[in-house]
Amino acid sequence: MRLRYNFRLYPSVGQQRSLAKAFGGARVVYNDALRARREAFEAGQRISDGELSKRLTESKHRLRSCARCAERWAERSRCMSGSGRACVV
Repeated sequence: MRLRYNFRLYPSVGQQRSLAKAFGGARVVYNDALRARREAFEAGQRISDGELSKRLTESKHRLRSCARCAERWAERSRCMSGSGRACVV
């Protein structure tokens, strides 16, 4: 028999900001990689994993400058949740 558990989290404001930074950063990196692979495919080329890793490093530098965006996103998510207790990410 398999058991399934459901959990609901109520992160604090600081935790919401940390989660927003983590998820926002992952979203940006994933979208950049997907866009690069798509553009290469449309051009009839292929991007190697090494090239994608190099672009990831470049993307990390951009993310550091976008930390303010993540904080704003966290604040907006907290406001959208209604009570301010649940983080809508």
